Amino acid sequence: MADFSAVGFFFGRHLHEHLDVPVGLIHSSWGGTPAEAWTSKEALVSDSLLKPLVTHWAENVTQNYPRRMAEYRELVEKIKNNKETLDV
Repeated sequence: MADFSAVGFFFGRHLHEHLDVPVGLIHSSWGGTPAEAWTSKEALVSDSLLKPLVTHWAENVTQNYPRRMAEYRELVEKIKNNKETLDV
């Protein structure tokens, strides 16, 4: 159960106990975005624990984006032309 929703588990158990029928649960959630992506910059900056996230993003991610995007596009073209394969 370590990889399953605790809320989902207890809800299923509650249904089973009260309905006296077998209950099957399917875990279909998909994570993908951190909470910071949905939080305003003002809120992040105003919190002393979260402000370093904004600083890191500005110093490391934003400044490097054009170069990294160019590298990505170049790699995609090489793969399309079968000149290089990914070594994962």
